[in-house]
Amino acid sequence: MLTIEAQWFDISFLNVHAPTEDKSQDEKETFYEQLESLQKPIPSDRIQIVLGYLNAKVGKETMFRQVAGKYSLHDETNDNGHIKKYVHLTNYSINRLSSRYTENEDADACQGHKWTLRSLWTYMEKGRKIDVKKLWKSLEDLVVKTVISGESPMAMSQMCSSNLCNRYNAYELFGIDVLFDEYLKPWILEVNISPSLHSSSPLDLAVKGPLVKDLMNMAGYHIPNKMSHSTHNYLLKVLGVKSILCYDKRLYTLNLSAKEKEKEEYYTNIESREEYIDSILDDLLPDNIRHLIVYEDEITQVGSFQKVFPTTSSSKYHKYFDSSRYYNMLLDAWECKYSNNRGEGTAVLEKLCQLKIHLEVPDIDEEE
Repeated sequence: MLTIEAQWFDISFLNVHAPTEDKSQDEKETFYEQLESLQKPIPSDRIQIVLGYLNAKVGKETMFRQVAGKYSLHDETNDNGHIKKYVHLTNYSINRLSSRYTENEDADACQGHKWTLRSLWTYMEKGRKIDVKKLWKSLEDLVVKTVISGESPMAMSQMCSSNLCNRYNAYELFGIDVLFDEYLKPWILEVNISPSLHSSSPLDLAVKGPLVKDLMNMAGYHIPNKMSHSTHNYLLKVLGVKSILCYDKRLYTLNLSAKEKEKEEYYTNIESREEYIDSILDDLLPDNIRHLIVYEDEITQVGSFQKVFPTTSSSKYHKYFDSSRYYNMLLDAWECKYSNNRGEGTAVLEKLCQLKIHLEVPDIDEEE
């Protein structure tokens, strides 16, 4: 094993030579047990990369297409390719192909091969006396670190820059697959950028229906300011609405004023949390207010979602970002000041909005 100390995290390389296909099943099982025992002492925050000769050939069979695709070099999978396949291939789309797969139609039942998370927690807590709160904390930690690891390409991808002209409803739903080992340590399996929302059973409907509802409520929908004045007035009358229907495009501008740029540059260059935690909220500029408005709006609509970042303790993750994030600092300070009294925080924002400070934008936005 070789460990390299990097700037943000360490990487352990394990070089292995697996038993060939003609070896006995006991020898193969012993190899995997030894490999697992070698991996266990490695700290959870260290990246592990297994290299070497594993002697496994995965074929073009349908059940392996989600792992290797349909263009494998081999037509058929050898015995080493099959070894422990039901341990390592845990995706539902694979497991349901088994002849022993058992359906579960009840969202509250602890039976069958597909459970809700609520049922799993109930089973672990009551049936196995496991501290599920501790387990959930380890999942939160894993999710936050996973998202941070892909934060830069997600936020700065070519698709985002080419399709988003402002911050209005720029959301992404990810599906994160996690495996718990025998010590209840969570391991990330994969992150789906387009998780399936297809519902083929009452259990699916019980889980995915509320998820979609909460997701849409949290994202919100503001009517774009594209309709004529007469149409707008007609709809106000028909709907019985007394406020303006369409959103103001100034709320989601990406442009910053010179003063806002200066403040952002100052805080992204400071070295410690103590230098910003008490001062960054002293002079809330229009851009700051706009971000905080959206943030507080989202919190009121989370439904069954749970916010894991930012929180009053999430500043410990700031070191994992590839550079300082101004809005991480802003929201960190906001959480520390108002997390126990959100009403006080929203009152501050309401007062500033009454003065229309949040609608102050650079001249370039006015011209557009």
